[in-house]
Amino acid sequence: DFHMEQNGELMQEEKMSTISGCIMARNEEKLISGCICSLKPFVDEIIVIDNGSTDQTRKIAESYGCVVYSSPDSDVDKGRELYLRYAKMEWILILDADERLDTAKVKMLKDALDNASPSVWQFRIPWFHYIGEGKFVETSTAARIVRNVKGIKYNNFSIHASLTDSIKEMGGRSEKLHFPLHHFDVICGRRTVAKREKYRSKLLHTIEDYKINRENYGVLENIYVQYLFLGVEYTAIGDYATANKYYDIVIESKDSTCEMAKLYKAFSLYESGEYKLSYDLAQDMFYRNSFRENVYYIIMEIEMKNGKFEKALKISNDVLMSYPQVAHVQLNHGILLENTEPESALKCFWNAINLNPCILDEFVYSKPVYPNIYSFQCPITSSFTNIYHHLAQSMRKLERFEEAQYWEYKEHEKKNLRSEL
Repeated sequence: DFHMEQNGELMQEEKMSTISGCIMARNEEKLISGCICSLKPFVDEIIVIDNGSTDQTRKIAESYGCVVYSSPDSDVDKGRELYLRYAKMEWILILDADERLDTAKVKMLKDALDNASPSVWQFRIPWFHYIGEGKFVETSTAARIVRNVKGIKYNNFSIHASLTDSIKEMGGRSEKLHFPLHHFDVICGRRTVAKREKYRSKLLHTIEDYKINRENYGVLENIYVQYLFLGVEYTAIGDYATANKYYDIVIESKDSTCEMAKLYKAFSLYESGEYKLSYDLAQDMFYRNSFRENVYYIIMEIEMKNGKFEKALKISNDVLMSYPQVAHVQLNHGILLENTEPESALKCFWNAINLNPCILDEFVYSKPVYPNIYSFQCPITSSFTNIYHHLAQSMRKLERFEEAQYWEYKEHEKKNLRSEL
């Protein structure tokens, strides 16, 4: 493609990447509109796979111009194969109905895709899971932004199926991109008990099936990931002994996921009140540079419980120096500093807000719903109240009273909203 410059020379036009937005949904009439509106600015088409809805999900999606295909009888993760089949654009961007994107990031994503090396087939992106009361857990996810390459497919696991195995097998690379995905499942108040029971049952079935029918699974399909997820499910319902049994299976395997299993076990031990065991495991991981940005929370909280504030502050500062791009690290450090160094605390709070603007949204202060798989992983200090309170407190310390009053008013609004929810 060419265009004519004023001087008469032919100049080649820059190629713009095209994107298919893909959503899998079932009975999501309350959430699907917000998801589509969040996705629309980024994409050239939206494909919705309707997984057997009996409500207005399909009608709503069609009203926004989405192309809707029915897959009423398939498992959710198997049904996702359909949007891989129908997507027409160069890249695929995948969302669930309870997820949202920051529409201020359109140019960033377009630039990243336009400049991506041909060998990059997927991006690992931050994934913020909101658990209520303003708290969140940041993980990362791959296979949500993928090249539309013939042959990529989801693996054979019925829960948390992934495209990553096939992408690796075909030689595609993964790169990191700070393009946050916001996940609101826990504060949407939806079917958490039934969902957790369903996931435990399916994970147990998959593990048993894998033992019997190993030949049905691909070379790269890692069964230890399923053990890991099963441990997480049992931690979520407070069955810590069973959870730790599954984490230990992964740890003893020396599989590539064993460090993640140690992280979850450290949090599980902390949740169950086994502080000494949790502290020792967290310390070992911290000094081996394994998930430092998460596991430090356990060390910091236990030092605080033991009255060792200076030790907690030092470890927080060490992590901040290494992980300034992690929102909860900035938030925690600001809370530790707000009484003694309010100027530095404010800087940390604004950094946290820039990394995750949703912490200013009143909706994330909704009441959490249990059981869920994220609350036990939350690395935000127990001293956290809400971002409005911490901003106001730091500003009062600095005698910036008008600004403090503004954030106190916002906190009051938040409390009123929560009482209505």
